Amino acid sequence: MARLRLGVRLPEGGPDVRRTVAHAVAAEAMGYDSVWLGEHHGYPTYWPSPHLVLAAVAARTDRVRLGTNILILPLVDPVRLAGEFALLSNLSEGRAVLGAGIGWDEPEFAALGADVRRRGAVTDRHLALMDRLWQQESISYRDDVRTLVDFTLSPRPAWPVPVWVGGRSVAAMRRAARHAEAWFPDAALTVDEVVKGFATVDQHRAASGRPPAALRPLVRHVVLGETDAQARRDAEEYLRVSHELHLLRGNPMVAQASVGDFASRLTDRYVVGDLATCVDWVRRLKTEVGVTDLVVKFAGRISGDDALAQMADFATAVRAMS
Repeated sequence: MARLRLGVRLPEGGPDVRRTVAHAVAAEAMGYDSVWLGEHHGYPTYWPSPHLVLAAVAARTDRVRLGTNILILPLVDPVRLAGEFALLSNLSEGRAVLGAGIGWDEPEFAALGADVRRRGAVTDRHLALMDRLWQQESISYRDDVRTLVDFTLSPRPAWPVPVWVGGRSVAAMRRAARHAEAWFPDAALTVDEVVKGFATVDQHRAASGRPPAALRPLVRHVVLGETDAQARRDAEEYLRVSHELHLLRGNPMVAQASVGDFASRLTDRYVVGDLATCVDWVRRLKTEVGVTDLVVKFAGRISGDDALAQMADFATAVRAMS
């Protein structure tokens, strides 16, 4: 069985970009295969243009892949983004990965002048257009907001730009099957939902004449503790605070659930426990779900040097996993 590729979400938000770049350099030295950043606007814990920060990471690293988890595609101009990712790909010598989704935050869409009700259709249109811009020497194209006549993206990417489409809905799975190298499941999905989702994606790929996806990436929050009990306490507190913040933002994906509902299913959505327990969970994700690329987001109370030590311990244990 092939080796599991391990990625990590970097710390993000605020004015200190250098801290994030330093974490990326450390992650590469620890053996991580990829580093990831998200996108939100008006959030203190996110940045509006993750690929700009990844360009800084590219200049300081040699090997790790540089991905967005997730870039909100209906909020961007697809011609500009295609050019920016071509630049990032060329700068990093083919290490860029575009993780893209439709978003959900209505105030965020309003702030950027985008229609949240059309986000699915706009995302489909953007993905198709960006692929043409990357693949074809020149294109002509028209929609309700833009016209391209014999337009050539410059520069075009010298390496393919992989697209991983995020989301949890059947529409997201269909979108991934049509436009992407992989479906990038939502971190809050249960293991059973992820397994069924990968099967659904492959069914839609087959209907389009495409082979089964070679990649099965997955994002998981990881809460490591000295003991399983301590890790679970930390995870429940993290989950409670996170849930309340998402309710305040009007996230429809959590509006129907109580904190208790999430806590009762914690171990099927998060990787929680001491190091041995967490490695057992990772082994299950690889063998039972077929995960090829695991992206972890360390959650809990630790920070600074302790966070880096935890990252290193986790990477060492996963690499040694049989």
